[in-house]
Amino acid sequence: MNARPTRPAHRAPLAMRVWGNPLARGSDRAEVVLTVGLVIAWLLSIPLIATMASAQWPSVESQVADVQHSVTATEAVLLSDADVVIADPHSASVVQPTATATWSGRDGRPVSGSIVVRVGARIGDHQTIWLDEQGTVVDRPMTTQTAAGLLVLAAAGGWLALGVLFLAFRRATGWSLDRRRRQMWEAEWASFDAGSRST
Repeated sequence: MNARPTRPAHRAPLAMRVWGNPLARGSDRAEVVLTVGLVIAWLLSIPLIATMASAQWPSVESQVADVQHSVTATEAVLLSDADVVIADPHSASVVQPTATATWSGRDGRPVSGSIVVRVGARIGDHQTIWLDEQGTVVDRPMTTQTAAGLLVLAAAGGWLALGVLFLAFRRATGWSLDRRRRQMWEAEWASFDAGSRST
């Protein structure tokens, strides 16, 4: 009867390679426990981070709603073509074209000024702009869908950052344990060498 083939040592799980190895030391087992513990902690942090993000959502939604209620959308008519934008290859900032336009202010009076427009906008084009409580042209307010997406991305980024932190801690601990094991190995070899000379 053929014996059941043993599993190659390099393919065995990390824990089995340590606990099934009579040469494994306490530091080896501690390293396995630390690795497993960090992985479990990282996975268990998912519901915790999700709960924290859910708790933040009412505040974020309220802020978005306040901004949306504080601005007014109106139609602007372009009085000139969009400016020609020449990108600076040495600058990382995005330069957007502008054009002169006219629109009705919050008090109903006509207002004219320069606004940011799309590339290739022509005179006579209509464009929606947003005015704050003082009648100043401001950026388009964030939607609740965008805010929710950013909150999800922030939560995911926090979870990944926690994973990187755990990984860095694991590697630093492994480096420290490796150094300790090398010192112990050198001390044992020195002791063995001294014993062999004495005999």
